[in-house]
Amino acid sequence: GSSTMVRKTLADACLVVEALGPKSRERFIADFVGDHLREYEELYNPNPAGAAKKKKSGGKGGAVATPSFKRDDIGKDAAGNDGGDGTAAPPSGSSSLDAVENRFAWYRNKLRSVQLQFANVFPPRWNVHYRLTASFLEATARHLKFVLKRQNVRNNAAAPSSGGVDASVLAASIASVKLGGGAAAPPGPDGAVGEAVAALLKALQKTILFEKEMSAWLARDFGTKFANPGVGVGVGVGIDGGEGKESDAAGGDGDNDLEFDDRGRAVPARSAEGIRIKYERRRRTAGGGIEGVPSGVGPVPPLAGIASTVFDDHMTPYVALEERSMDEQLRAAASDDTVDARGERPVFVSSTNLFIYMKNSMLRCTALTREKTFFLLQRAYQKKLRDYAKVLEKKLPPPVGQGVAKLALVGAGVGGSSSTQAGGGAVYRIPPGEEVTVCHVIDTCEYCADT
Repeated sequence: GSSTMVRKTLADACLVVEALGPKSRERFIADFVGDHLREYEELYNPNPAGAAKKKKSGGKGGAVATPSFKRDDIGKDAAGNDGGDGTAAPPSGSSSLDAVENRFAWYRNKLRSVQLQFANVFPPRWNVHYRLTASFLEATARHLKFVLKRQNVRNNAAAPSSGGVDASVLAASIASVKLGGGAAAPPGPDGAVGEAVAALLKALQKTILFEKEMSAWLARDFGTKFANPGVGVGVGVGIDGGEGKESDAAGGDGDNDLEFDDRGRAVPARSAEGIRIKYERRRRTAGGGIEGVPSGVGPVPPLAGIASTVFDDHMTPYVALEERSMDEQLRAAASDDTVDARGERPVFVSSTNLFIYMKNSMLRCTALTREKTFFLLQRAYQKKLRDYAKVLEKKLPPPVGQGVAKLALVGAGVGGSSSTQAGGGAVYRIPPGEEVTVCHVIDTCEYCADT
C-alpha cells in the first residue's frame, strides 16, 4: 500500500526531472549511481587513498554526501528485509584477485535491492540499471588495475622458480569458462608463480562471465539493446565468446546459450535447470516485478570488456607459463626419435605433439582474450618453433674436420656417404643407416613449414 504510493510519487518526480532537461536528468542519474556504489568503494577499493577520497566526496558529485530518497528503504519485504542492500563488510583480503567473486555477489545483492525498492519508478528510456551496471564495472576495472599492478610488483620482486608447470594446470584453470565458470583447478605443487597465474586466470574468467551475465540480464529483463549485436542482444549469451543470437518469443534455447541463476552460476539454457530459470523469470515478469521494455531507445555501448580488458596488460606471467610448458616438450623432443609414419610423410612425433599443444594453447587463450595476450602468445610460438628447428638440427650428423674429411671422401663408397659444399665448406659424413634419420628431419621440417 504505502510502498506503492511512494513509488508512484517517485515516478512522478522522475517525470518532473525529465521535464527539467537533459542536464538535470544526467545529474540525477549520476547522483543515484554514486549513492548506490559508495558502499562498494568503501568495501572493495584496494587503494586506501582512493577509497578515502571517494568516501569524503560522496561519489562523483564532489560534495559531502547527504541523506537522499535514492537510498531510502521504501521497498522492504514482509520480513523487513531490504533485498540485500545492507551487505556486511567482507573479510580481510576482499580486494585481492582470489576474492573477485565477492565483488560480483555484492552487486547481485545490490541489484535485487534496487529492483525491489525502485520497481517501475524510472522511465525506461533512462536505462538506469544499465548505467548502474556500467559504472560498477568501470569501478571494478579501476580496482582490478590497481590490484594487478601491485601483484606484478610482488611477482617481479620474487625470483621465479625454475622448472615448468604442467599444462593441465592451465587447461583446468580455463576450461571451466566453456562450462559456465566453475572453480578453477588448484595449481598444484608449482610454487608461488603457478598459484598467481591460477588466481589470475580464475579472476579473468569470473569477470568475463559476470559481464555476460549482466548483458543477458539487461537484455532479458529490460530489453536493453547493445551497440554490438554480438554482445548481449540475444536472450541467450553464447558460451564461445558472447556471440548471442537474436531474441525471439521463446528465446534462450540455442545450443550455446546460457542461463544465470540468482548467484550468477551459468547453466546451459536447454538443460532442465536452465528451463526452470527461464520460466521463473517469465513468472516474475508477468507479476510486474520488472520495468517495461524501453521503446525508441537507441543501442548502448556493450558491457563486455569494460572490466575484463584490464587483465590484458598483465597476462605476461600466463604467457611465460605457456612458454615453459613448451620448453618441457622441446627438452623431451631432443631425446625422442619416435617417428609417426601414418601420414603422407613420416615425421617425428615430437613435431605433431608440439603443434597439438599450440592449438590447445590458442583455444585456452582465445577463450579468455584475443587482444595483446594472444599476440604475445603468437610471438612465443615463433620463438619455440625456432628452438625446435635447433632440436632437429642436432639430430643431423655433425660436420667433420678437414683431416677426417679426406678419409670420408675416400671411403664414401664403402659403408657410408659424404657430402661437401663447393668452395671448401663444411663436410658431413652420414654414418651407415642414418640416411633415414636425415630424411625424417627433412620431412619433419616440411611438415612444420606446411602446418
